[in-house]
Amino acid sequence: MMSPKLSLVLLVLDDVWNEDHNECYNLRTSLSSGVEGSKIIVTTRSEKIATIMGTTYIHHLEGLFEDNCWALFKQRTYGHNEDHHPNLSTNWQTNSERNVEVYL
Repeated sequence: MMSPKLSLVLLVLDDVWNEDHNECYNLRTSLSSGVEGSKIIVTTRSEKIATIMGTTYIHHLEGLFEDNCWALFKQRTYGHNEDHHPNLSTNWQTNSERNVEVYL
């Protein structure tokens, strides 16, 4: 009988919010039995969760400068067709003046 072929895995747990120590620990324990060399990436805004998950490296992200954020938003939303959306710049500027946070 042939044994199943084991493969390396990259698992991304995005935007984790559950800070329950036992649940995070149980998840980490169950995931640690994977194939050697497999990796898990956890994204969260909570340093507590990162610590519970046994993180080896924490990378703190900073916000984008407004001009960079605007350029990225335009490019990803409308590509090269922003001229077809004349209110886009006005709406962005209005939200910016109201200090509305933009998550990309």
